[in-house]
Amino acid sequence: MARPRGSDTWAIMVVLAGIAAGLVIIAVGPWRLGVAVVGAATILAGVLRLVLPVAWAGPLRVRSRAADTTVLLLAGALIIVLSVIIPMPG
Repeated sequence: MARPRGSDTWAIMVVLAGIAAGLVIIAVGPWRLGVAVVGAATILAGVLRLVLPVAWAGPLRVRSRAADTTVLLLAGALIIVLSVIIPMPG
């Protein structure tokens, strides 16, 4: 049975929506929260890459599943850690 058209793009669209929401929060509100949202969206990308079948991973699939998942989860965690430890300006 053929996959429905667009079935491999929904995951990246959800992740990009989360990143966009984080960037909007950074622009208009508390930047730490916005950066944490970007980190959470990156972690979500890693989790989706881990659990989705190859045919549904779409643009989240760049290298092997292990490499993609590791890089995305570590990057998301580091983004969140940085949002917490960076001192407030001024």
